[in-house]
Amino acid sequence: MKISISILLTLLLSQTIAAAELLYFYDSFCGACQKFDEEVGSYYNNTAESKVIPIRKVEFSTWRHLAEKPYAEMLTKTIIGTPTFVMIEDGQEIDRLVGYSNNELFWLSYTAMQNKLRGGSR
Repeated sequence: MKISISILLTLLLSQTIAAAELLYFYDSFCGACQKFDEEVGSYYNNTAESKVIPIRKVEFSTWRHLAEKPYAEMLTKTIIGTPTFVMIEDGQEIDRLVGYSNNELFWLSYTAMQNKLRGGSR
C-alpha cells in the first residue's frame, strides 16, 4: 500500500508538540542548514538539552506548500528562510533564531531562548 509523501509528512508534522520544543525549519539545499546538521544536529539528540527541549526538523519547502501548515498557529510571524529555529512552549512561540554561522553562536542563542521559557533555565 502506497501512502503519498504529502500525507505522510502531514501525519509526521501533526504530532503533538512537547511542553517545550525547538522547531528547526530547514532545506536540504541550504548551506547553513548543512553546516548546522554537521556541527550541532549530528549530536543534539544525545545532549541533556534534547531531553528537556527536543528538536523537531521541519522541511521548509514541503511545509510552505502544504494547504494547512502544521505549527503555523504557534508562530508569531511567518518563516521566510532557512535555517530558522523557533522555541515553542505550550503551543506558543517564545523566541526564534534565524540563520546559523557556528555552533558557539548557536548555543549562546539557544541559552538566551531557553531562559525566556516560563520555566526559565531548565
